Amino acid sequence: MLLKYSKKKEPIIIKESVRILKKGGLIVYPTDTVYGIGADATKRKSIEKIYKIKKRSKKVFISALVSNKKMLKEYSFPSKLAIRKFPGKYTFILKSKKNLPIAKDYIGFRIPNHWCVKIAKQFGKPITTTSANVSGQPTPNNIQDIQKMFGKSIDLYIDDGKLSGKPSKIFSKDNKRIR
Repeated sequence: MLLKYSKKKEPIIIKESVRILKKGGLIVYPTDTVYGIGADATKRKSIEKIYKIKKRSKKVFISALVSNKKMLKEYSFPSKLAIRKFPGKYTFILKSKKNLPIAKDYIGFRIPNHWCVKIAKQFGKPITTTSANVSGQPTPNNIQDIQKMFGKSIDLYIDDGKLSGKPSKIFSKDNKRIR
């Protein structure tokens, strides 16, 4: 399924995204950086689907998108720098409070400055946020190229036009910028 984003359609898009996530499905959604693949970050079966379609090594962990600082604190021990920088185009690797199947002990967390956080807010828990590409391949900046890459393995594509294509800045567990 493909839904074209507009402010007017936003409530419908969020509702449909949540419905698919609850069923264990996958969505491709826009962020403030690149398109991401979303799944229930608490369900191992959903995470396995992402590793399979991305052809990604399970040694490479997947990050989580949370809706706000309250949810961030529920799932991690955020650094002062993360609290100060969020929301924004950042991923912070933080000590996890809850055992999530996307990583061990430390998890990359994002709070984009973008409407997409409303999906996680409505869902009530973190969703995955990993670039919408096959591992080792460039990340397309438009939904049409992503559809060609993944086809029917994605349950919902949300088209929000051409994105910047620049991934988030990543900070290590020591608050040092990695990328």
